[in-house]
Amino acid sequence: MIRFDTSIVWPILRLAWKLSRRRWERQSPLLGGLAVLVAVVGIGSAVVAAVMALVLGIALLPEAEPLVLMLVWDGVIAVFLLLWLTGLLIQLQLGGESLSLDKLLHMPVSVSSAFFVNFLGSQLRVSLIIFLGVMLGLAAASVTVLGAAHLVLFPLVLGLAALVTCVTHQFQSWLGRVFANKRRRGTVVAVAVLAFVVLANLPALLNRSLVGADVSWGMEQVGQWALVANALFPPGWLALGAWGAADGGVWISALATVGMFGIALLSLRRSYRKTLGAIARDDRPGQRPARAEDRTKPATRPAAPAAGLAFGMPPGLGRMLDPIMRSVPDHSRAVAWVAVRLWIRGPQGKMVLLSPLLLIMLYLVIFRDFTQGGWAAQFVVLAMMGFMIMMAFNLFSNVFGQDGNGFRTVVLASVPPTELLLGKNLALLPYALVIGSVIIAVLQWVHPLPPTHVLANFAQLLVLYLVGCMLGNSFSVRAPWPMSSTSMGMRNATAASFLASFLSLLLLVAFIAPLAIPLALERRLVQGGSSIPLYLIFSILELAVVAFVYRRLLASKGRLLATRLESILVRVTQPVD
Repeated sequence: MIRFDTSIVWPILRLAWKLSRRRWERQSPLLGGLAVLVAVVGIGSAVVAAVMALVLGIALLPEAEPLVLMLVWDGVIAVFLLLWLTGLLIQLQLGGESLSLDKLLHMPVSVSSAFFVNFLGSQLRVSLIIFLGVMLGLAAASVTVLGAAHLVLFPLVLGLAALVTCVTHQFQSWLGRVFANKRRRGTVVAVAVLAFVVLANLPALLNRSLVGADVSWGMEQVGQWALVANALFPPGWLALGAWGAADGGVWISALATVGMFGIALLSLRRSYRKTLGAIARDDRPGQRPARAEDRTKPATRPAAPAAGLAFGMPPGLGRMLDPIMRSVPDHSRAVAWVAVRLWIRGPQGKMVLLSPLLLIMLYLVIFRDFTQGGWAAQFVVLAMMGFMIMMAFNLFSNVFGQDGNGFRTVVLASVPPTELLLGKNLALLPYALVIGSVIIAVLQWVHPLPPTHVLANFAQLLVLYLVGCMLGNSFSVRAPWPMSSTSMGMRNATAASFLASFLSLLLLVAFIAPLAIPLALERRLVQGGSSIPLYLIFSILELAVVAFVYRRLLASKGRLLATRLESILVRVTQPVD
């Protein structure tokens, strides 16, 4: 029989709250105060939300049909799930639970008590408290104006809360096993962020796909589809139960209640059994003991591939860059190879690689019609390439951040500072070339441009890359900060780091905007009957000037880096995990 020691629950929950607040304060002192404000306001808001839901329900529900009542509950559930997923995503980005089972098991508590406290500590959130108030107030209003049959809404609301929290806890337990591998944790966080962005844009995508379609459905068809969706989606069983109570089918409400509590109990039981299994094996979740052949197999280190292939590029692109890379100093080539491996394996690098592709997809689906015809389509390519550099500017402006203790090795290896900066910049060249070429090719297919404009866009791509490198080098040398290899957040970053990051983005925008001037001038010439490829001419001149300035500034920043190596070493080797 499972026994819970309830005497230790509240002290440990208070400890969990203090640890959670401390984690926010590590991001920024302002966020720590904001966390307290959100908690206090959230608890008070739950009472206010319950009263408002009760008053509005009494005023609006007396004339509501069963279908309308179901749709009202669907709306409340949808908003609740959206906020719940947002909180879960933030928790993933901040690095997991504030009071994990590993920490609890160091305390004098039983496994069952530790599991119960971990469940409460990880699932008690402001969004749950507020929406419990809203849903209980709406249930009370339904009982008041629609009759005693709607008393079944109270267990339905509790069943939904149990379903969401227990399934979320099971999901977090699975993530705990996955997160035992820190690199895999970074991948999961990056994919989760992008999946949430896609989910948030689903209404716009659906609206875009229905343009021109016959969507003149009647209320009966809407009701049929809503009933099917609620029946297939367990959180929708609350709305289905409300429909059943209003339509005289109380048995539907009873089945929905039993179903939600049943799923919640099965999910919680599975999480508990997995926890017991992990503890019994005396092994952290997600790890396996090394096999005998793994222990006896000698470790081998792959040789660094040559030139362009060292960057993990496609073979064709690698062969194209081989002549250029052979002219690069050996130190710079080695630094570039290591740096590109670092940022590709980290969550920031995965986000940088996937975000422009997601941006292209959203543009094609949602914003494509806004730039059909005229010169707007020609400015889009330049704007998208600018966004591409901005999305990666955390990497451009903090080239030493992911090195961590490895930066000490670079210093001890006596790599010339100028060659070190050059290697860090070259590590981001594959990103600019590959993603930028994809953007140009896709938009050329969508909005065909003259060949001179295509060539000019490739020149502007290199200009944007060099501008990003110049600005990034300045901020990397003067205001570096440590970047986690497993998390998306800027941990232990000071207010100066946040300000420097924001200022660097503003400066980047200020440098990108004038690049559109040659395109605007050519537009005026074309309107006057001229056929001079002014955009291409100016783009080539811009590239030559920017390359010259970059080379001069690289030497200057190299000298500055030589004087600041010690301070950079202190900053980037601060613990972040």
